[in-house]
Formats: sequence, structure tokens, C-alpha cells
Amino acid sequence: MVRCRSRLVASSLALALLATAGCGRPAFTAAPASAKTAASAFAALGVADAQAGEARLYAAIFRDLDRDGDGTVVAAEARGTWLEAEMTLIDGDRDGRLTRAEAERFFQAQVPRANRQGGEGLGLVGAIGAGVVGLGLAGYLTYTGLKGSHDLMYPKKETFAKPPSEFGMPYEEVAFKSHDGLKLVGWYVPASAPTTRAIMLFHGHGSNKDSVFDKYALWLQDDYNLFVYDQRYSGQSEGKASSLGPYEVKDAVLAVEQVRARGNTRIGFMGESMGGAVAVGAAPLVPDVRAVWSDCSYSSQYDAIEPRARARKYPLSVPVTHSVIKTASLRLGADLTLVDPVKWAAKIAPRPLYVVHGLADDETTPENGEKLFQAAREPKFIWRVEGAKHAQSYKVAPAEYRERLRTFFDEAL
Repeated sequence: MVRCRSRLVASSLALALLATAGCGRPAFTAAPASAKTAASAFAALGVADAQAGEARLYAAIFRDLDRDGDGTVVAAEARGTWLEAEMTLIDGDRDGRLTRAEAERFFQAQVPRANRQGGEGLGLVGAIGAGVVGLGLAGYLTYTGLKGSHDLMYPKKETFAKPPSEFGMPYEEVAFKSHDGLKLVGWYVPASAPTTRAIMLFHGHGSNKDSVFDKYALWLQDDYNLFVYDQRYSGQSEGKASSLGPYEVKDAVLAVEQVRARGNTRIGFMGESMGGAVAVGAAPLVPDVRAVWSDCSYSSQYDAIEPRARARKYPLSVPVTHSVIKTASLRLGADLTLVDPVKWAAKIAPRPLYVVHGLADDETTPENGEKLFQAAREPKFIWRVEGAKHAQSYKVAPAEYRERLRTFFDEAL
């Protein structure tokens, strides 16, 4: 991560908060107010004009990327950073070498471009851009907000592999409506012997029902009825975008009705990654859910996004993260932070919560699991899995995972 001076970060965060203030409506409507606030931000930077501030920004952008110090960035230097996928977009003359001038032109063009797109609430960013003539930072935050929110809303989808019948399990395909009328598709798999105990499985971002079923069904189906469904914008379900939580939580509350309708009275939630966050967020809204198992969940939207931004060497990862969250909230028409699991974990009690997190998880860092555990009330449990990367704890310690999982639900349900 580029280590920028603290004054640059502070002023950038001030501008990011401007660019991300309010949800669904502009916090300011006139460029002069934006210009006045931008002037205050420059004062924090310790520079007198936009040109000096802009120069500081591009110095930060190029500092780690331009490894040979020749004033340009080539594909090999960009590899593994935020710029790798953006080189052809920003490299205006398509010569395979990104110059500082090309970066300046690209980011300065983002504010009017975002304004032309007409996204709800993005007029604010346009107003800021109008009031901060020549400042590349507004364009940079606008661009990263749009790019990051796109990646959040439209993850690359995993392909479907095999239904329960390929595991020798009979199943019922279940279709039901989401709170906003989407068709969601799932599988109801009865246990080997009749029971009124059921576990609902929630998959992660960009994944599908097959993924979590393939991992955990054989450990559970002997004693529990199972229900797993494709969340919106996944697998066989409808949906124009993923929301990384807000809409998925509402869907989960309705999905429980499918389990109840089949005679189940003792229900548990189990989810991994985004699915773990959905389980934590939905359980307080469903009193008859008796236990929650959350594997490698993020604790908040910020904690999900900022480490990824930092790992890809985005300059100013803190304001970039705020910009991504607010832009996605505006595009989706929902405040993503309202269902941050850390805000809901305590409301699961007196029902038990089991937090699992791999200590080698470099996607959703182990700190997320610690924050979630600390926020929860008793009864609560945590398992820190040595050497496990994201959603890989079941593979690193399969026997122990199965034993802990079954013991937890056997006692809770």
C-alpha cells in the first residue's frame, strides 16, 4: 500500500466524505459550497492551490507502481495491483505504458462522466468536481467508487456443478419469491430419518447453492433436513445485482418460511463469507432460529472492502473504501452498512453464535472474526483455524470441523 503523508490522507478522507455524504440524495446542491470545503481540504494538505494538491496525488499513485523510476508504469509493474485490470482503460494511446499525464486526464474526466451517467446521488460528485477545478482526487474517488461498486454488485458467478441426486440424496426443487418479487431457487433435502430439525445453508458472494452443499451436506444430512438456495444474482435465482447483504437478509427471512412450511420447528443457520454475514443479520429477525454458525464472515462492509483495496495497492484505501460503499448504496437504493454483522451479532443472544475464521484468510482478514466475536453476547464460541485461507477451514481441518459443527447444532437444536 502506498504510504501517503497523514495530511494527504486526512484531506482525502474529507473529500471522500463529501463525495459519499447522504444516501440517495445530494448533501450539497451547489458547486460554491463544494469549492469552499475543498479549499479547507487543501489547507489541511498544506498546499495553496489545486495544482500542488493534484501533483501530490499522482506522486502517491505512481510511487509504488513505477518500480524502475522512469516516470511510466508498464503491465509488469502493474501486475497484482489495482491497475492491472485497468491499464488498457487508462492508457489513452494504447502503447502499453501509462504516463502520469494519461492518469491525470483519465481521473479528471471521471466527474463529468459520472454526472452524465445520471446515477442517483452522483450529481453531488459532479458538483464537487465543478467546484474543485483541476483536482484529480475527485475524479479518482469517483472512478474507484464506480469501479468498486460495480465489482461488488456484479461478481463473477461460479458455475453450477451437481445437484443433491449426485450425492445419492433425494431432493425437492423449491422456488419462492423474494421481498421485491424475484424468483429464488433452492433445494430442500430431507434427512435420512424423519426429523423436525433443519439447517439452512447460505453461500458466499459470487457463489451458489451447489458450493456450500458440496462442502457440508454429507456432514449434516444424516440428522438434519437441509435447505439451500441461490441468493439473488446467483445460480438459478433472478436478480439484477448482489447487494452484499441488505437485500439478501430480507430474502433469508422469507426463505425461512419454506423450511417452516415443511414441518420444521427447530432451525439453524449456517453460512460462509457473505452467507455468514447474511445468517448473522437475519437471525435476530427470525426468533425461531435457534443457532447460527458463521464461517469467514466480514464484520462490516468497511472491513470487507478496505483490506482488499489495500492489498491491491489502491492509494488512499480508506477514502476509496468509503466511496465504494456509498456509491454502491446509492446505486442499489439501500444503505449497505445497516446490516453490518457487527451491529447485529449481539441481538442473536440468548441463542448461540459460533464464529469460525481462518488465520491465513487474506480476503476477509481474521480481524473480522475477532470483531464479530467481541460484539456478540453469550453464549458464543470462536474457532481460529491455523493455516486456513478464505472459506477453507473445512478443508484444512475436516475431521475437527465436522465434529465441532455437528456438536454445536446437536446441542442447540
